[in-house]
Amino acid sequence: MTAARKRTRRSARAAGTRFERAITDFLTAHVDDRIDRRPSNGAKDSARVQLTGWAAEAETERGKDDAVAAVVIVHNRHWGADPDSSGSPAPSPT
Repeated sequence: MTAARKRTRRSARAAGTRFERAITDFLTAHVDDRIDRRPSNGAKDSARVQLTGWAAEAETERGKDDAVAAVVIVHNRHWGADPDSSGSPAPSPT
């Protein structure tokens, strides 16, 4: 039996990028063709989720583009890669 390869930072980042691209392509095809994925530039990765800052940055960029809405997608590694079955970005209370 062969041992599974360890997940590297590079492969994890690539998987996240592929997921974001799949979500963007799905939304572009089914919601609005003006939806686009903005690559992150120069931000340092951290373990803490800073949703407030990300939302503020998305709103700033929305204003610069005169866009209708600003969206922040947070990828939870436990979801599947299919954008149509990813569920909501926040778990619902049970």
